[in-house]
Amino acid sequence: MKILIVASNGKVRFLVAQEALNRNLDITSLGK
Repeated sequence: MKILIVASNGKVRFLVAQEALNRNLDITSLGK
């Protein structure tokens, strides 16, 4: 819920997107 509310803010949306990218990188590293 917090992420959805925070996503309304452009600056925080970037942080959320960055966090998602970091998670994806972690998942890919685990896959390798």
